[in-house]
Amino acid sequence: MYIGTNVRQRLDKEIEALAQAISKSVVLSSAEYSLAATSGYAISKLFARLLALKGNGVTQPGIATVLGTLETVKQEFHRKVAAPFEDRQRNMNGEVFAELV
Repeated sequence: MYIGTNVRQRLDKEIEALAQAISKSVVLSSAEYSLAATSGYAISKLFARLLALKGNGVTQPGIATVLGTLETVKQEFHRKVAAPFEDRQRNMNGEVFAELV
């Protein structure tokens, strides 16, 4: 996830184009093309293409790599984005679990 600047620079332009395309699809389409569905498709298709391009098809190591990557990204998103947001909301609105913590 934390890759070198040179690799990031090569990928960021393409990632921005994909993000813009997903955003436009969500805005211009009906509710069936929600952000979750559209980004989920893009992420799924990306991993499918990466596995196909490796030439091995579906293998146990490939499955483990995809699942491990998704889990790592999920945990890092929670740590860096969701948890601080929840902390701010708790500070503004009070602790829900006051009797437990």
